[in-house]
Amino acid sequence: METGENNTIINFHDKSFISDLSEEYHLSIQISNSSFTYCILNIKNFHYCLLKSFKIESKFSEISKIISKNPELSLKYSTTSIGLVNFPNTLVPKEISETIDSKEILALNDNVLDVILKDNIKACEITNLYSINSDLNETINNYFPSAKIKSQSSILIDAFLKNIKKDVSVNIYLKDDFMNIIIINDQSPLFQNKFNFSSKEDILYYILFTYQQLELSPEDVPIYLYGSVTDSCFKIIYDYIRNVKYGNKPKEFTYIKEINQLENQEYFALFSQVLCV
Repeated sequence: METGENNTIINFHDKSFISDLSEEYHLSIQISNSSFTYCILNIKNFHYCLLKSFKIESKFSEISKIISKNPELSLKYSTTSIGLVNFPNTLVPKEISETIDSKEILALNDNVLDVILKDNIKACEITNLYSINSDLNETINNYFPSAKIKSQSSILIDAFLKNIKKDVSVNIYLKDDFMNIIIINDQSPLFQNKFNFSSKEDILYYILFTYQQLELSPEDVPIYLYGSVTDSCFKIIYDYIRNVKYGNKPKEFTYIKEINQLENQEYFALFSQVLCV
């Protein structure tokens, strides 16, 4: 792992990645307001052979510098996907999204940025409306014009629906200073929201508030934690809700040893991207 003035958070790759054979790989990219992360999957043997992550300090224009310094981002891949993390979003029934102005719907629940996008959740008749900055939209169109784009909340919902077959479960995904709470009930999303937090106490508060509002039993309904989860965060949740578990990387794939040495739940959304686009 490397850190320093180049803003590199993680730089893992092995020699199994052959750039001349890039069309035999899938490129997954994850973009938030503070980071740019990507991984490369060999689609012949389902092996993740590269993972890199960089801080974005101020502007999405920094992505151009990252691309120029990492030549594998300019290669031609079999497919490319992009997950957009923690941008304003709301879920609505699909039939409503087709009849009412998207901007008006999104404005009822969240801020509206320059460009409005929408995802259809594969497993149910729900549309996820979200918006992003125009400069980010322009950067994506310039560098990755053929990429399949999705909100990370859509990716998480699809992934959790695949993993959980019945009953109620609370799924928490922590990234940067946001937490996504996605509750699945009987193979349908019951609840989805995100909250800004500054401490582990904030995280606990939003979890307990959600349990109370939805009348869920802290003793019976389990929590699965994904993303950047600290030991202290796990402990404070466990003090109130004993059925707490860490999530796992998708089992459909294998990973280079450096990735396997990370916490299992840490890059769940990024590694699940290829399954949900």
